[in-house]
This record gives sequence, C-alpha cells and structure tokens, in this order.
Amino acid sequence: MLACPKCNGKSGKSNQFPIEGVRVYAHKEDSNGQLDKSQCRPDRPPLSLEKPLLLNPEINEPKLHFKFQFDGKMVGVTNKGKKTIEICRLNRDELKIARQRILDEFLGELKEVLLAYELKIIDNAGLKYFIKKILEKIKRLQSPENIFALFGWYIYEEYEIFFVNPLATTTERQRFLKQAFQAFRNGNL
Repeated sequence: MLACPKCNGKSGKSNQFPIEGVRVYAHKEDSNGQLDKSQCRPDRPPLSLEKPLLLNPEINEPKLHFKFQFDGKMVGVTNKGKKTIEICRLNRDELKIARQRILDEFLGELKEVLLAYELKIIDNAGLKYFIKKILEKIKRLQSPENIFALFGWYIYEEYEIFFVNPLATTTERQRFLKQAFQAFRNGNL
C-alpha cells in the first residue's frame, strides 16, 4: 500500500502489520507452479481472512473510520481507524499543526468577510461572492491529490461545527452562515 515516507518509515508503519485473523505467509501457486493471482487480492480469501487492523484505502472507506477535532487531531472511530492513527503516527505534530493551520485560515477568511459586511465595506452581493469563493476553496481541499483531502471532506461535512458555531456571534450571523452553506451545496450561491 502506498504511503508517504514518514507514515511508512521506521518512525511510522515500517514493517508493522497488525491483524486479528490468521497471518498468510505465502501465496498459493496454480497447477503450473505459477503464482495464483486470484489469491493475492486483499479483499478476498485468503488475505481477507487476516483481518488487518490497518486501513487500506483501496478497500476500506476512510470516511467511516476517522473524525477530526479543532486542534487538527485525527480521531479513530473504529479499531482500524485507531490502529492506523497509532501505527502510521497520523497525529504527529507537523500533521496536526498543518490541519490546524488550514482550519484557522478558512475561519480567518470567513471572519474577515463577515466583519467587512457588518462594517458596510462590502454589500450583500459582495458578501455572497466572497463566501462562495471561500466555500469553493474548502470544497477543493477534498481533491484526492490533496494530502489533507479527508480533513477537507470532514470539515466540509461538519461545516456547522467547524465554521458556524465558532463564527456565529449573533443569531443573524448563524442564520446567514447556515443558509449560505445550504445554498452553496445546492448550487444557488
């Protein structure tokens, strides 16, 4: 499985591969003495019977195994998620700080636009325009080639927790942030 050098290196996964089932030490051969490739798929027996505790994003849906906190910390919600975080060291300082920085930048941009509107520096059309641009950036963070794609997906899906709650200093702000996000999701912002 592909992983970044730090996740897969000596200080990360290295040669650790915890399982719940029975370890497969060798692949079976076909009648011609050749490797039986049908026995080499991790989602089929005999390999699936190992019941690996590490997440394989080609087989497992990462969204079901992780969530994130405001401080950038990744939390496992399943045993696979917890073990993957532990073994691959997905909460090392550099990753938590990078995730926190991403969130802080989006919060800062949203706060700045809301303040500009409240101070009448921009009008309603300007407010909607800038909110849309910020939401587009949050959505783009989910792109598969982005190393923080899962984090981007999570903060987008949990928009109210990560953006509305911390920025809703008034009922009007709260209502606007919720409505703007819903309009954006529906393609109407």
